[in-house]
Amino acid sequence: MKTLGSYLTALIMAGAGVLLCMMNSRTAVADTIIMVIGVLFIICGAITIVSASRTKGVVMRVIQWVTGVAGIGLAVAMLISPEWFMGVLTYIFSGVLIICGLVQIIALTWGYKEVRFPGWTYIIPVILLIAGVTMIFSDSLRYNTSKLLLISGIGLIMFGVNFLIQLGIAAVRKPKLSPRKESPTTKKEEVAGHSDDSSEA
Repeated sequence: MKTLGSYLTALIMAGAGVLLCMMNSRTAVADTIIMVIGVLFIICGAITIVSASRTKGVVMRVIQWVTGVAGIGLAVAMLISPEWFMGVLTYIFSGVLIICGLVQIIALTWGYKEVRFPGWTYIIPVILLIAGVTMIFSDSLRYNTSKLLLISGIGLIMFGVNFLIQLGIAAVRKPKLSPRKESPTTKKEEVAGHSDDSSEA
């Protein structure tokens, strides 16, 4: 369930990005876009929380719980009052990109025990951080809903793709458990046990 949930989360986030890219020129239906994204965030948050209960690493478990609860909270607010979110759309999507970047950097660095990821897997999280910060301070993006939705959509697609790559690398490089080997002491004890049984007989 944990692995399946992670793959579903990656695909849903990428799907939300595709939706934003497709709708970037339809600013008149921005309310609908916000509500659809809210539903997707609820699904992702629920999957993340369920996956967290099966995660062994403490750091990764905390990350999943925080992101899952925060995602559901944000999604519920988006569904309750989509028109209010239109005024703070820039800050919402910039915050989403920044959080996605930070979550992936933390997961790549500390989330997987005994798995080292190549340096290029950090490129997309860094790009997401830069894009999120740029959206906050750029007036040309802040007041251009079309560009805002397009950049956010591309960012979510990049997050989903990088998440899938991360899961694939972790599956390949995760150390396999070696068969249990019997120690010499155990063998001696077994031999002694057989000898005692023979003498009793």
